[in-house]
Amino acid sequence: MLPTPPPSPPLIGLCAPEDRLGLILANRLELTDILGVGAYGVVYTAIDIHTNVLYAVKALNKTGLDLRQRKFQQ
Repeated sequence: MLPTPPPSPPLIGLCAPEDRLGLILANRLELTDILGVGAYGVVYTAIDIHTNVLYAVKALNKTGLDLRQRKFQQ
């Protein structure tokens, strides 16, 4: 099992989910497609660039959340 990756570099301003495609997280996972978009964030497919294993990665929203959503993410 892989360790939890370090935080992603901050993106300047708000971006559309598709703007993150191609981003490489922790020098390992490349975001390749969007699986879904919901109230809490976006789920991407990602591929481990070292092993070619596919993963699902959920990127949680940090802005525009109501109190219930913020509490859920803590």
